[in-house]
This record gives sequence, structure tokens and C-alpha cells, in this order.
Amino acid sequence: MTFSRQPPDVDYVRLFFPEDQEETAVLLARLLLKHLDDGDRLIRPDDTLEELIGWDVRPTAGIVSFLIAMEEQEIFPKEALACVETFRELVEYVAARSRSSVNAHSRQCALLSAHNSFTNL
Repeated sequence: MTFSRQPPDVDYVRLFFPEDQEETAVLLARLLLKHLDDGDRLIRPDDTLEELIGWDVRPTAGIVSFLIAMEEQEIFPKEALACVETFRELVEYVAARSRSSVNAHSRQCALLSAHNSFTNL
């Protein structure tokens, strides 16, 4: 018999962030708590990443699992964690990168469709 762990309830973090950052905050909080085996912890925006991740106190396997989960969400840990100190800064950073990549992708799609139309031959 196997027990599957419920994802931690982190919807409360929405209250600390503007609407355009809420989903990013929830995603990052879930990643942190799920992979660092700390499902009962409350994450606050001003918590430092050093204390949340616990580089010196957590098992290496949990930290590696968290970093891999970040990459699977297309959040590159080496780049992101070098630029931020707190959970709030991480959310802001990831949300801003997500918006800029969506905007760049939209512009690129518009250019491709313009060049691929039969009227532009």
C-alpha cells in the first residue's frame, strides 16, 4: 500500500502578491514545500531563500529535487537564485521573466505568420 502525499496548501500566499504574481507565488511555494519535505511550514514573502532552502541543514537529495523541479518549470535556478534573496524577490523575478518570454513569443509568432502568408510572397 502506498500513500501519496497531498500537495501542500499554499493558496494563502496569494494574499501577499499582486494579481499578476499570484499564480507564480503559489507555484514556487508548492515547489519549495513539496521537494524540501516541509509541508507544514508557512512561507512569508520576506523569508530568505537561504532559510527556505536550507542549504546547510537539508539533505542534498531534497535540495537537488527542488532545483530539478524548478528547471522542469523552466525556472533556471543558477540564474534565478543568483539575482534574488527573498521569496518575494524570487516571485517577482520569475513572474517578470514569464511575462517577457510570453511577450517575446507573441511577437515572434506574429512575425512568423506575417512571413508565412501567401500574400507576402
